[in-house]
Amino acid sequence: MIDVLLDTVQSFAALHSKLAFLLREDLQHQYPDLTFPAEKDLPELLIQTGESFVFVIDEWDAFFETPSVTESDKQQYLLFLKGLLKDKPYVNLVYMTGILPIAKNPSGSPLNMFHEFSAFQDDQFSAYFGFTREEIQDLMQRKGYTQPSLEELLFWNDGYARSNDGVHMFNPVAVSRALIDKNAGAIGQKRAR
Repeated sequence: MIDVLLDTVQSFAALHSKLAFLLREDLQHQYPDLTFPAEKDLPELLIQTGESFVFVIDEWDAFFETPSVTESDKQQYLLFLKGLLKDKPYVNLVYMTGILPIAKNPSGSPLNMFHEFSAFQDDQFSAYFGFTREEIQDLMQRKGYTQPSLEELLFWNDGYARSNDGVHMFNPVAVSRALIDKNAGAIGQKRAR
């Protein structure tokens, strides 16, 4: 949801306001017998449900790439995530993706409660961070994709080698888009931006 919101917000205050509104709306829809007053903060609203939740935050760090975001906005965003997620009874699991480390300094970071896994260094999960050549080939055969060819796809999507076994992995989003768009070159164009 945050990634979608970045198209419309230019500061942490705007992001927070939009998130609070959307979450309040979702909670009201899921829990029609409860009221979610505007003066309550997000943790209070989530506690009120008596439930636990799984939070999925894709590209948690995309906010940092917004040109108008200030250093103060970035710090407020980190503190917001801490206040929303750290030691809360309603948090069952938090799954966050992104390219920036979540906690650079475990003792001083507001987000020091996470265990980070890397697609490039954590062998126990490396098989789940992309498509292998064989998986792409199987996908193309099962779905009847002929354009682009496997060779074109692999040329434009150079991927990376897993650390535990050297198997080459490819970005599943880029591969899927190229197959749907029938244009492997679009991978290179999107990557170059």
